[in-house]
Amino acid sequence: MLSGEPCVVAAEHSSGAAIIPSAIEHGRVTLIGDALFDYRDVLGNSQEALAAAWREVGSWGVPLEFVALRDDSPHDFWKAVSRPSFCGAPGISVEDTSAEAFTQRHWRQAKQMRRLYREGARLAHAHGSHAGLVRWIYRQKVAQLADDPRNVFSDPRRVEFLVEMANREDTRCDVYCLEMGSTILSSLITFRDDAYGIRPVRRYYTTTFDHRWARLSPGIALLYEVARQSLEEGIDVDFQTGEQFHKSRLAMRSVPLYRMSLPASEVAALPEALTGTARAAA
Repeated sequence: MLSGEPCVVAAEHSSGAAIIPSAIEHGRVTLIGDALFDYRDVLGNSQEALAAAWREVGSWGVPLEFVALRDDSPHDFWKAVSRPSFCGAPGISVEDTSAEAFTQRHWRQAKQMRRLYREGARLAHAHGSHAGLVRWIYRQKVAQLADDPRNVFSDPRRVEFLVEMANREDTRCDVYCLEMGSTILSSLITFRDDAYGIRPVRRYYTTTFDHRWARLSPGIALLYEVARQSLEEGIDVDFQTGEQFHKSRLAMRSVPLYRMSLPASEVAALPEALTGTARAAA
């Protein structure tokens, strides 16, 4: 196995199947996704299949390291190992509030949206298949973070990956823009997750805004308006990794995220943790 090489492990059992989307990086096992994925986890509907997959990974004799694991992971075996805190993922659930109550709570943002409309702005919506728009947004993001050495979008391959991912998701990828004539004041790329939890979740992925229009605060106004519309549609909102002010001011809850860093011995012991979890469930 070469460093940086994907080595995905799949296992089947009469009770189901499991996939560990792993890779070897700098002498450690990680979960694939590079810096483009906020959350990482294994896939599986069978404890036996997951245990078999982890036995294979454990046989490599290398430590495991990745970020970030959500506290609400469906896999209870993670609770058997140490999970240092990483940060939080702020969000809003329809269980927290209604669209009407959200508007009243954030009356300043509602007022700002009305001002933007009076100034001539309009809210535009497209799907991920609008590749030209998605690529344009990431070019703006590259320019916006030009002086940041941690800018993950500086690699053109990552941008093209995201353009293709948005295109494949199509109607599950919603792109929102506040426009003034031919100028895009702010933009937001989201992905709708219909499989996680009891309701769909709209995950905010990328935001941009034109600094020339900062006096109208189009960035936070767009985040607010899409959140309001999501609540109206019965969709939860996930602002994703990081509790920055522009997210936390709108959020009403936060899911803890963990940094996973396990020595090789604990990786090898994960099948036993799975077996213990299965016994407890029985």
